[in-house]
Amino acid sequence: MEGTSTQRVAPATGAATWQWIKGETLDAVDDLIEQSLAKVVLTTATRKPVRFSPHWRKLTVDVSGQRPAGGWERARWFLVDADTAGSSDPQRANVTIIEKPKPWKLVFDIMGASEALGSVTAVHAAYSDDMELQLLLQLREALIACTRAPQLENMWKPDPVLSPRSEPVGLNPPQAQAFSAMTQPGGALVWGPPGTGKTKVIVAAVSDALAHGRSVLIASHTHVAVDNVVADVAKTVKGPGQIVRVGSADKIGSEVAAHDWLTLDKAAAALTNRDQRMKAIDDAAAALRDAPARSALESVLDQIGDLGFDVDAAVQLRDLQQHRQQLSGEAETLATDRTDLLTRHGQILAELAELGDVDRNLADAAARAHAARNTAEQAYHSFHQLQQATFTIDAALAQATAVRVAAANTPRTRIFSRRKASRQSVEHAQANEAELLSQKHTIAARLPHAHHAMEETQRALRAAQAAHFATHEAARRASDLRNHAQSLHTAIRRGDVAAATITTDLAEVDHAISEVTTEHDDDLLSKATENEVFELVMRRDHLAAEVIDLDRRADDLDAERARLRDEFANTRRQLLETAPVLACTLAGLTTASELVRRRFDVVIIDEAASAGIPHLTYAGAKADTTLVYVGDFLQNEPISNVDDAITADDLRRRRWQTGDIFGLHGITSRSTAESHPRCVALRTQYRYPPVIAGIVNQFCYDGLLESHWTATPSPPHVIFLDTAGHPGEGLRRVGSSWKHPLGLELLRAVHDKHGGDGAAIGLVCPYREHALAAQKLARDERLGVDAGTSHKFQGRQFQVVVFDLMQDSARDRWIVGADLAGAQRNVSAAKLLNVGITRAQRTLYLIGDWDYICAAPAPGMRAVRDLESHPHFQRIAATEFVKLG
Repeated sequence: MEGTSTQRVAPATGAATWQWIKGETLDAVDDLIEQSLAKVVLTTATRKPVRFSPHWRKLTVDVSGQRPAGGWERARWFLVDADTAGSSDPQRANVTIIEKPKPWKLVFDIMGASEALGSVTAVHAAYSDDMELQLLLQLREALIACTRAPQLENMWKPDPVLSPRSEPVGLNPPQAQAFSAMTQPGGALVWGPPGTGKTKVIVAAVSDALAHGRSVLIASHTHVAVDNVVADVAKTVKGPGQIVRVGSADKIGSEVAAHDWLTLDKAAAALTNRDQRMKAIDDAAAALRDAPARSALESVLDQIGDLGFDVDAAVQLRDLQQHRQQLSGEAETLATDRTDLLTRHGQILAELAELGDVDRNLADAAARAHAARNTAEQAYHSFHQLQQATFTIDAALAQATAVRVAAANTPRTRIFSRRKASRQSVEHAQANEAELLSQKHTIAARLPHAHHAMEETQRALRAAQAAHFATHEAARRASDLRNHAQSLHTAIRRGDVAAATITTDLAEVDHAISEVTTEHDDDLLSKATENEVFELVMRRDHLAAEVIDLDRRADDLDAERARLRDEFANTRRQLLETAPVLACTLAGLTTASELVRRRFDVVIIDEAASAGIPHLTYAGAKADTTLVYVGDFLQNEPISNVDDAITADDLRRRRWQTGDIFGLHGITSRSTAESHPRCVALRTQYRYPPVIAGIVNQFCYDGLLESHWTATPSPPHVIFLDTAGHPGEGLRRVGSSWKHPLGLELLRAVHDKHGGDGAAIGLVCPYREHALAAQKLARDERLGVDAGTSHKFQGRQFQVVVFDLMQDSARDRWIVGADLAGAQRNVSAAKLLNVGITRAQRTLYLIGDWDYICAAPAPGMRAVRDLESHPHFQRIAATEFVKLG
């Protein structure tokens, strides 16, 4: 397993790292798991052996019997050799479920089981439902996932706890120092003997954290300790969601459980207004269930049932006849429509015949229009050519005239050659001019004919184009007529199909009518009419539709209820993830995934001295800014059931398995506590009378305690009920434990004396069987007395405490050896004595054999014996006290 190491070296002073702390803790947890597995009691879940092969990767088994309390998946599963299953040490291998369990069928990953099972060929599936083992496994997983623990590392540093920044109101100096430890960065231990105001300081620190926006985890290994803090912190906040108590409803104390919004479920319910909204939904659902329409429908159905004939057949026959009438009308309409369509279709065909071959006519017209266009273009071209020639001749004629005039006006010269040339130019220009005039006359004669020809061809072109357009319109009309004719034809065919369908439907309706009339009386319709059946059926159908709507609305309410449940679940999860103050037991921190992932600014753990170090380590690792362990190492120590240490590694692990958190840091006495830089010791007790404080001061606290008890009940405050010489003195063996019959009789007498004044009475004793017997007596006789061992009552207090020491005259019992300097059994007895004595607020009754106790040398017994001279102490013979009671 991860964390196991026999080579880990303890860090130098102040140099502890999370890796070292985590490794030591995991070593201790892994060893505890191995010891638990070796002692685990298995429950077989298979009726008969299942075939097994070491070569398989998975194994499917059918399971039977009682389902594990935590479910199939949460149990620890083993495959056990079927041949050795009945022996004291069967061959087995741990396996895990790899698929979501189906009803009574599980699938296991068996890859790792081959080596342990070897050649085994048949196995049983068995599980362990050991809750302590499950908690250890969960703790191990949580520790492995934790990657940092800054304040745990600080716990090992020699830096002293910071002094208070200001003197908190209502706190004495040691309490103020403890308050400083809980509100400033760092890690610390607060030693708080009973009645010294530990809870008061914690409440003040939590209030300070809330005021400054710091998140807080309040934890302890007992529900009582958690509830004590939660109940007081709740008085400082005004609404749900600020402080949340997490835990099983049956484990949380009555005061906290009864609060409107302290528990997780109640806080989520308050924030979502779940109860009121759920009540509104339930009320609406009840209204829908009780709606008049439902009873009205039942009444109508009863009326119909009392008629004595088939109402639905009558309705069917009426509907069939109405349907037949409708079909007949539709058939007539179709026939009329068909006649009209055929007439219109014939008219269109006649019109198409009149139009003739429009496609051919259109082609001929287009050809004629094209030819006319060509002719017109030629005529137009000829006319314009003549016009152009005229323009050209006029230009040339003008030029020739200009040349002639220029030549005629040339100055005369005496040179013959020049005169001759000039004359020739004039003559040439005149000839050219004459030629051009001749051409012009010719063209002028042709122009009228060309113009006329152009106009005629234009008229012919327009005529051809008009004829082509008319032919085109005729063709379009013919196309429209053909399309219309096709539509009419389609409509006729569709009508024929519809008519055929109606004919078929009519035949079917006639057949159905025949069947109904054959099966029922001929006067079925008349009977239905006489009894107003059709009105009843109409009302029935209307009410049925209304009921269906009611059911739909009920389904909507179910959906709304589901959404509210989802909202509640989401709010519940968000509270676990974000509530400013969260309170739970140390075991509870590892059970919810939201808590496993969450970290806090401040972590305060109460009654830490009686909690296991591995759980304290995990809780402390969640502190980012401040970590404080609060407790009393001279009261109950952690409960452990571990094997004896054999090796050096065993001894090292036992320190983390059986010791307390104060001892882990070297604090075992008043002197070591007061000299430790990170320990704050509370000194003033306010709970119990000084005479009681004197007892524990003498054999436990080395004079640490000062009393500031302000109550004013009359003494004596400590009364010893002496069983010496009583004929009923003596313990009785019950299994491995003991009970004290005379002690039960004395308990009844104490109740008779104090029960009438409403005082809270508690019985403390060393042995579980006696506590159970006292509980039974209280239940049977309704004594109003709570009873338990010291572990049950740590953190609790009563006005009157009956502490049955269960020491008779026969021999030394456990309590008589109470000695903090003795062996472990003696130390445990001293701590038990301390817890029992300090539960009393007003009056303490001690039951035991006075002579035997006075003869005992143990410091605890000397402290009791020394009471005899105290003015607030009284010793009464048990025989006499029973008479007084």
